[in-house]
Amino acid sequence: MSDRLFFPTQKPDSHICTQTVYNILKNQLAELGWQEKGFNCHSLRHGFGLHLYEAGTDIISIKEAMGHKSLSSTEVYLSLGIGNGRSVKSPYDLDR
Repeated sequence: MSDRLFFPTQKPDSHICTQTVYNILKNQLAELGWQEKGFNCHSLRHGFGLHLYEAGTDIISIKEAMGHKSLSSTEVYLSLGIGNGRSVKSPYDLDR
């Protein structure tokens, strides 16, 4: 695994704080008008879990990736999928 930070700052070995990420996302969602449509920072987390499920990831691996203590917290992603959830293609995915 790489030692590089996902959100580095100009200071060596430092990353931006959670509140900064939250504020940036909140401002961008407001600018796009997405907050009024119900999107929030937690929507990214739900999207991550749902995309794992749609990609065929098993529920135990999703639970671990999401950091859930309980499997019942993870099972919400099963109900979010359409059909079996694994045939859904995002219009934003690039054709390869």
